[in-house]
Amino acid sequence: MTGLPKRVLELYGVPCIDGRMSRELQEAVKRQDCMFRNRRCFKTRKSVPEQSIGSCTVGYSDAALIVCPWRFLAEDTVFRDVARHLLPGAQELAVVPEVRVDGGTIDFIVAPVGDTGELTDLVGVEIQALDTTSSGAIWRSRQDILGGHPEEKYGYGINWKMSAKTALMQLLHKVPVFAALSSRLALVVQDHFFDYMERTFDMSAVTSPVASEPLHILVYGLHREGNRFSLRLRRRASTTHEGLQRMLRPARESLTLSKEELLDQVEALLRERKGYYVSLT
Repeated sequence: MTGLPKRVLELYGVPCIDGRMSRELQEAVKRQDCMFRNRRCFKTRKSVPEQSIGSCTVGYSDAALIVCPWRFLAEDTVFRDVARHLLPGAQELAVVPEVRVDGGTIDFIVAPVGDTGELTDLVGVEIQALDTTSSGAIWRSRQDILGGHPEEKYGYGINWKMSAKTALMQLLHKVPVFAALSSRLALVVQDHFFDYMERTFDMSAVTSPVASEPLHILVYGLHREGNRFSLRLRRRASTTHEGLQRMLRPARESLTLSKEELLDQVEALLRERKGYYVSLT
């Protein structure tokens, strides 16, 4: 996937890769509803909490990166894949969000429904999108698209390390809960994010999926068809709780921050007026 601008690519689930204000996008902005949750977008501006942002996917280094976890809910693809690979034979699923367990709150519990309506098993599902730096730059990108004059590049970055550590630390508390229940927890991430984790952390104990292991990882890519993206399962893996603990170790003692990422952070800070310029003439 190449040639993508570094700006917001989807708002409220509506594609805006070409930067044009379509009728579909106009309606979505007016409603401020997330099409994947059938409710108002939860991402709001701190200064104006009644105003949602609506950003689902952004361009970065010629890739489309998912920055909202609910973007993964499109067409129930994730839940269908969980059933296919972890709950074989299920004919109907119950999907319940935000269920409290001993280790915290699980994004979703997926349970197959028996012939008489009883729930016969369960799998927890945790979804981790990527965090961005400089929400102001994301907002400017959004507003410029709505105004019909978007730029090709905006000064936000991707907080890869924080996104990964957030996911891994939560899993450390939650995986043992599902292991004790003789059940499993599925982590859903994007392929670019998983690639980063493989480069940065010790993933030597993450292997091809073993049905009995408590942590399963479902890795998705965004397949582009014209101006629209669809989720495709690219890869599956699993590990034990000990393997998860190993994932918190660095893969090697070397730089994990690219020059482009560092410059992105500098540009974002300059836009937020947290730096200044010095004339040399």
